[in-house]
Amino acid sequence: NNGFPSRIDSSLLSSIEQVQDTELTLRGIGCHLAGDLPGSLPNGCGVNLDRGDIDVLFIGDSHLDAIGLQLLNRFGALDKSAYALSYSGCVPISDLTRADMGKSFQCVEYNKVVRNFAHTNNVGTIVLVGRFPLYLLGERYDNGEGGVETGGPVVTHLNVTELHSESKNSVTRIENVLEQYRSDIEDLTKNFNVVVFTPTPEVGWNVPNYYMKRITFSSEENHDEIVITHSYQRYLERSRLFNDMLDSITSGNLYVYDISRVFCSENDGRCIANIGESLLYRDDDHLSYVAANIVADDFVDFYSEGLNPTINE
Repeated sequence: NNGFPSRIDSSLLSSIEQVQDTELTLRGIGCHLAGDLPGSLPNGCGVNLDRGDIDVLFIGDSHLDAIGLQLLNRFGALDKSAYALSYSGCVPISDLTRADMGKSFQCVEYNKVVRNFAHTNNVGTIVLVGRFPLYLLGERYDNGEGGVETGGPVVTHLNVTELHSESKNSVTRIENVLEQYRSDIEDLTKNFNVVVFTPTPEVGWNVPNYYMKRITFSSEENHDEIVITHSYQRYLERSRLFNDMLDSITSGNLYVYDISRVFCSENDGRCIANIGESLLYRDDDHLSYVAANIVADDFVDFYSEGLNPTINE
């Protein structure tokens, strides 16, 4: 009889529903792919494309899907041309695939297509967004505080048959994938400015579910005090190999956008997952539209200061 929802404040239910709204993502405009690639790239995935050369190309997995629409909107408002196309479960690095995916998984092909697109359209800057530590380490996230991500291992490997049997914990597999990360990013910097997003801080808990649980078992007068946080140090440890690899690349065309600055504090060593009733995640690792807007604004500042200072003139 709808008894449980009736006990929850309607504004809170509304915020939960909005978190799950795919219309606010690249998926909502047909620019998030899965399975077979289309015959041609979708036309509706960019802004100001009639200018000819493209200023910024966003490449990535579902983490780009979560923030890509907001990024396009910001660059459109800046009178810049930009294009964004994401592919589910695909690390935005050439010649890497996954043993846990079926034959319809076309990550290798996706990365070839978007790179050809970059050359054909004289792209100025390529932005890579992905869950790099997951593909590298193969293990789902455990925040060390009871938040353990569900799902099986993600065994990413070089696109050669003999490596398909390597386990997620294989030292050789991890070394090969890490070297492919480095070499591919380094190759891209020979022709483009390259911005790499550091990994979005994973939470471990499904944030909407965990928040609702906290609400349910707390008194109404304490609802405003509910803050979901998780360990910043745990995030840094999980990202260490990837971040060290980025530090080893000496190209002047590589820029690293540290997304953790938006959500994590060195002072208290914690990362936040909500601001009051505004949830920053739609599950345990994908940002909500609220967080996507925050990141988009912050990234525009980063881009204008580091790559295109004329924006603020």
